[in-house]
Amino acid sequence: MKKQILFILFLFIIGNIRAQDVDIHFLNKNSNFIMPKVNKDMTYNEFQLLSRNLRVQDMLYAMVVPGYTHFVAKDNKTGKWLVGIRAVGYAGLASILLNSNHYSIASLISGVSVNKDNSNFKKQQIIVFSSVSIILGSYFYDWIHGKWELEKKQESIRFKYRLKVRLSLNKIAYRNNLYPGLMLSYKLN
Repeated sequence: MKKQILFILFLFIIGNIRAQDVDIHFLNKNSNFIMPKVNKDMTYNEFQLLSRNLRVQDMLYAMVVPGYTHFVAKDNKTGKWLVGIRAVGYAGLASILLNSNHYSIASLISGVSVNKDNSNFKKQQIIVFSSVSIILGSYFYDWIHGKWELEKKQESIRFKYRLKVRLSLNKIAYRNNLYPGLMLSYKLN
């Protein structure tokens, strides 16, 4: 029975690994086949920004690649800053791993040490907590702020090339009688 459960679990894991995208929601359109009508004044960069969306798969990429969502949103300056900030966090953990012969990362996080009077233990513990905080903080900032930045740029582009609709109330004459009417006109800029 245990072998059967493990085999089913193995098949489930292999099926998810081979999947093209990790996602918990579905898109209603297929962007590969629908050819959008593009305004003649729109640049290629603006079209790229409108075509991008962030999904769960991108969230997983952002865990590995620092600044990923900011690079997707074409905010390269912030993306480069996040690469540097996360590198500092990784460097702190690497320094602890290379210089700490007596303690493991797990013992530093849990606070369990054979010799707690050692001031080196407290320093290394502070470095570990600071490094982990920097790594997690830069990840959450990258994901939340990068998504907000992409949506802000997309709204700005949509507003710039919006279909301008103007409603006006007119009276319509039909056989010398006046009837209230509504006329809709639009103007493309």
